[in-house]
Amino acid sequence: MWLRVAAVLILLASALPAHAEEIERAEGLDPPTDIAETAGELLLDAWERQDHQHFDAYLRAQWHSGFQLAHALVQSFLRSHDVDGSRSAVLPMVRRVAQMTRDEPSHPALLAAIERWERMPESAWAQECHLARAAYRLHLFWQSGLHRATVAAFPPIARDVEAAPHSYFALCCRQCVGTAYKAQGDAGRGYPWMMETGRLATSAQWYRPAAWAYYRASTFDVQADQLDDARQAGWQAVRASNDPAILSWYARWYASASVDDPARLLEIVAIGIPAAEQAGLKGRWRSMLRLAHQAQLRLERPDAAAEAATALLATAGEGDADVAREARLLLAMAHSRQGDFATALDELEQAVTPTGSNPALHARILLELASTYIALRQGELALEAADQALQLLRASGSALGTALIAIADAHMLLEQWSQASVALDEAAASRNPPEVQAELTTRAGHIAALRQGWEEAESRYREALAQVADGDPRTRSGAILGLGALEISGSRHEQAELRLRELLATLPKSHALRPTVLGRLAEVAEARGNHSGALRLVVRAMTALRDQLRGLAPSEARPLRRQMHQLAVRGMRANLAAEGSAEQAFWLLEMDRGSQLAAALRRAEHNIDLPAPLASEQHASLERVAATHARLLSAYRPDVTDAQRAGAIADYEAAWRARGAVVRRIDRAVRGRGREARDLLDLSAWQASLDPHERALAWMVVDDQLVRLAVSPTRAALSAVPMGALTDEIEALRLSLASPSTFDADRAQLIYRQLFGASGGILAGGTRWLLALPPSLAAIPVSALRTPRRKFLVEEVETVRVLSATVHNALRQRPPTRSTSVLAVGNPDTTPTLPRLPSSEREVRAVAERTGAAAAVVLVGNEASVADVEAALDEERAWRLVHVACHGVVDPSRPERSGLVLSGPTLWTADAVASRRLRARLVVLSACDSGRGMAAPGEGLLGLPRAFLWAGAERVVASLWPVDDRATAEFFETFHGHHLGAGVEASRALRETQRELASAGTDPHRWAAFAIWGQ
Repeated sequence: MWLRVAAVLILLASALPAHAEEIERAEGLDPPTDIAETAGELLLDAWERQDHQHFDAYLRAQWHSGFQLAHALVQSFLRSHDVDGSRSAVLPMVRRVAQMTRDEPSHPALLAAIERWERMPESAWAQECHLARAAYRLHLFWQSGLHRATVAAFPPIARDVEAAPHSYFALCCRQCVGTAYKAQGDAGRGYPWMMETGRLATSAQWYRPAAWAYYRASTFDVQADQLDDARQAGWQAVRASNDPAILSWYARWYASASVDDPARLLEIVAIGIPAAEQAGLKGRWRSMLRLAHQAQLRLERPDAAAEAATALLATAGEGDADVAREARLLLAMAHSRQGDFATALDELEQAVTPTGSNPALHARILLELASTYIALRQGELALEAADQALQLLRASGSALGTALIAIADAHMLLEQWSQASVALDEAAASRNPPEVQAELTTRAGHIAALRQGWEEAESRYREALAQVADGDPRTRSGAILGLGALEISGSRHEQAELRLRELLATLPKSHALRPTVLGRLAEVAEARGNHSGALRLVVRAMTALRDQLRGLAPSEARPLRRQMHQLAVRGMRANLAAEGSAEQAFWLLEMDRGSQLAAALRRAEHNIDLPAPLASEQHASLERVAATHARLLSAYRPDVTDAQRAGAIADYEAAWRARGAVVRRIDRAVRGRGREARDLLDLSAWQASLDPHERALAWMVVDDQLVRLAVSPTRAALSAVPMGALTDEIEALRLSLASPSTFDADRAQLIYRQLFGASGGILAGGTRWLLALPPSLAAIPVSALRTPRRKFLVEEVETVRVLSATVHNALRQRPPTRSTSVLAVGNPDTTPTLPRLPSSEREVRAVAERTGAAAAVVLVGNEASVADVEAALDEERAWRLVHVACHGVVDPSRPERSGLVLSGPTLWTADAVASRRLRARLVVLSACDSGRGMAAPGEGLLGLPRAFLWAGAERVVASLWPVDDRATAEFFETFHGHHLGAGVEASRALRETQRELASAGTDPHRWAAFAIWGQ
């Protein structure tokens, strides 16, 4: 029996590579380990038992061609029967095989073989049987590892083989010898032998064995052009076969061998993928989609790579969870290459959620997630993902280099240099491919540079470039950027520019590194005095960065916004040094703040309506923050122990951590909503939107200069003055106003000159100024500045604070709120550690009296909790006025925690406000420091005014410093007399109130604290 089994293997092993069984098993088939048992012996046994039903069933179940099976049957029969009379016994069997496989591409070849057997004389048939047995003998030698014996056994039958060019058994003899040459490493004889074998098979139109022969030829250790000849010959053979099974097998292998030639790889899989689909071989289909994705990325075609990944995802059925996860990983890689980090994070978060059964795949997903967070400068999240990947790789005994590099990168983002060095040292101690080793060397250069070891850093960067001299440009980009930075700092500008331009040429327009490289080139141009060129490069960099920011959540985008701000500052500096264009300055200002704020505003508009589960989580997390804050306020009573106070602080911090996790889940759920960015206004559109009496001013701090753009409906002028100690002067003025009778009028006049002086007449005739103050100057008490005529500015003009021209225009386009309803909240019950505000109750009741009882909702005392206020807001969807008089809490480093202290005590945080919808024509925050917050580059001032604008308020009045509740009550009684009583628009009512008090000689401490934001 074993002889018959081995005989059949001669034919079957010659048709497909040794790993074919594994391939097919992966595709859903499960052939037995003894292929011959299925291919030959079972067929012969069924035939001899006249069991045609099972004979036909075995044929249908085989993945071998009918041509192969017919020869296998002949050889199996000859192993147990004499030659005499064998032909008459064999022919009915092979005719049945031909009948059952008539739809196969190899069917014509089988018919030709049967016709040849039928017509040949007895002597020729005997010779055919002799070759079949010889083929078995050679195969037996080869299979037993007797390769020399295989080669030595061929000469006696060489003439018979050469005399039978149309005998498949003769071809099998040649294949056994060629395979033995391969096992011996004899390329000199083996390569030409297998090439000739492939040629003979092709001429006989036996395309499967031809492909196998050429495949074997390409595995010899020969010259690259010889390998290419073999691969091309095999490719031509399988394409001529019209057999999707063999074509898809060879295409997958040929594509794998062509990874260094992505263009050829794509040509191959373009033919192989439809063949695999036609043959129903899903495993081969998926393999080629993966290869196509890889090739498209190497060719910098992320769109096409995403299409391949999408096609792979479409092949995943219910039982293919890991295939779906891998497809999402590949999609994320394509989107990251485009700079579309929002969509990349979406895909990765879907991929990483189910752990799956493949730890190696899970580690790859985590590493890509870490890489994306690193691109977004999110060090802590990157470190968490990379550490999880490292643990998986350690457990599986896999290479750790890539994970350790990600960990080092995260530590460097967090400025944890020693931890980064430890990770790099561990990675360097293991064996790494050249690309990973180059990455390690580059990171070592980064750390040396950060520690000001310039010579060591340069040496490391050059070493990294040498390690991957011919590698992927992206692998070399870190070293090129690092070396370029050193060359710039060393005034080697020509070398730096050449190096950076070569890198830029390898990056597509959507590549995530492109803004960084363009920014470096702008730095070179600026250093060489080419200010116009520097400005053009900055514009390109900022435009590319804006595309990367689209769809990102605020927390994800913040580091990139800082990069945007740095570019804007460089661009403004170049613009001043070049032609000083007002149009270009306006664009830079709007790109710096306007583009980001407009995107955040659009996102806020979309974030209100959440799915029910997320809305419930949102509500619960905000309630927990409020509850723990109430306990924190109570923890400062004299009777509370230090341990209790520490526990209250810990609970409060834990509540904010939990809130942060909910916010991240919401960000994931709504990421991409509102990603259609509003078009930035250009200068002419901004001018056209201004009323004749309006003027607009915007500032940017550039190094030691304060740059100002002044705009009227018909003119615009750009100017710059020395910054000097302006920030300190503003803070000193604010402090002088924080208490009565200490106002510094001379300082107020000095600040006015720096901010508004030398306007070239643009401000003349303007009675309403729109001020886009930079975050560092946001605390300035504008209304109390002294003009050249020794008057307060508020006595001459009305001022409104705007976030940016684009955002101001967007807020103006909101449908106006039409309502007569007023919500007045004051004098809440808080805690003994905070004083009561009795005048605030009088303040809000006076507001209610002006509007009438029917239109007013008044919440005071223990009815003025966060829950009470939000319940009232939910009942009435539109408000003419929301007036809140209470204590304010400001956290400049964490502005989302700033808020209004209401009854309970409970804290109505900026975070909670921005998370709801609020339609109000005016919101008044009569609370200490309610107009202050955190200055964030590229985002403006983060705090309560912006939170209320984001929630839907049209205008917000807030305070820049504490004012006692009696003076505040008097101030707003006058304000509402103008606004509610006389119907004067809010910003004008504010000016009238402040002007009246100033004219009456009232100390500016009592009225200058209040400012208005919004429309």
